[in-house]
Amino acid sequence: MNNLFRAAAGKVGITPEESAPLQGYDPELYVADPARHSIGELFARVLIMDSGTTRSLIVSVDCCLANEEAALVPHHEEGMGPCREFVPTFPAGTRARWAHAAGVREEAVSVHATHTHSAPAQIKDKYCERISRLIEQTGKQLQPVTLHYSAGTCTVSANRRPHLKPNFDLPIDSDLQVLAIHSLKGEPIAIVVNAAVHPTMVSMVARRVSADLTGYAMEAMERQFGGKAVSLFIQGFSGEICPLRRGFDEDTLEEQFEHVPELGQQLYEDAARAMERMERVETSPHFSVKKTIRLPTRSGFVLPEAEMTLAATVIGDLVLLAASGEIFSGMANRIKSLSPFRHHLLAGVANGYSGYLPTTEAFRDGVGGYEMTATPYSEEAAEVFVREAEVFLHSLKADTL
Repeated sequence: MNNLFRAAAGKVGITPEESAPLQGYDPELYVADPARHSIGELFARVLIMDSGTTRSLIVSVDCCLANEEAALVPHHEEGMGPCREFVPTFPAGTRARWAHAAGVREEAVSVHATHTHSAPAQIKDKYCERISRLIEQTGKQLQPVTLHYSAGTCTVSANRRPHLKPNFDLPIDSDLQVLAIHSLKGEPIAIVVNAAVHPTMVSMVARRVSADLTGYAMEAMERQFGGKAVSLFIQGFSGEICPLRRGFDEDTLEEQFEHVPELGQQLYEDAARAMERMERVETSPHFSVKKTIRLPTRSGFVLPEAEMTLAATVIGDLVLLAASGEIFSGMANRIKSLSPFRHHLLAGVANGYSGYLPTTEAFRDGVGGYEMTATPYSEEAAEVFVREAEVFLHSLKADTL
């Protein structure tokens, strides 16, 4: 165990104080007035880990996407033109500013959207500055720690194809991972929860600001430890996932927000059960790497290939592998089976936005669904992604030997 390994975590409120278009559906139609429409608070949570020679920063933000540039994706409805554009969630240069605040290279910063569909489409500069100040403060609070990992089962999710509602005839990856960081006194200072959950419990027509069920679960975890630990949610490969209770009915558009505490509590309990059987994680080596890959796109898309970012944080025999797309959960087990690492946290909608990436099986099963018409990728893209992820992971492992 590396006795020099230190860590610290913190969180800050970023609930909008002004009128805010919401991302997840159509920001031009759904604009929230926080004074009337907020349900709870939005937070940014940060975790800094430092080995003495390397440092990494993980930022988890209650927002829908994690892009600093506009992202093009196909329209899922006919007659709407070839593409629609997702506006940048963060101002250009935000990751670079956060890297500077943490004292690291930009590739050592991994920015994760919790993927709530009830947060501002754009996180304004003043909130990004709050996060910068939080990162600076957190970097001054580093202390020696031990790391512990456990795996469990996420019970709050279902496959949502083809009607954006639970379809139990189609499989999903229900793995849940927990990484716990403890002080040398054995007190938790940070809990990282990773699972495939799609926070869409809150109706778009309600125009509400909410961290949704994942935010509720993280606050429940923090309460469990008396507010002394910060709990970060890392969204998994959740492209075809929905909550067990869809937040609204597609026909009536009736909101069912009352189920958010129930499902959020269930997600917290899933993580708490996993934490009952944790094992120690070696903290050496520790490093971060990013890689850009190119995936073939569907016929008629504006670009012949689309870029996707892969980012990895390695801690001993554990890897956090983050992709900028909404990856179908069906790829999770394949990637784990091909990986040389023992423990995996697989994350989507991180460090940018690259659209839905379905599995090869989803392209061929005839079920269809919104995701299949909204993806920019061709059927061949899934295999290219898996192959690129495998090569990337093996190259990372080679660097640890």
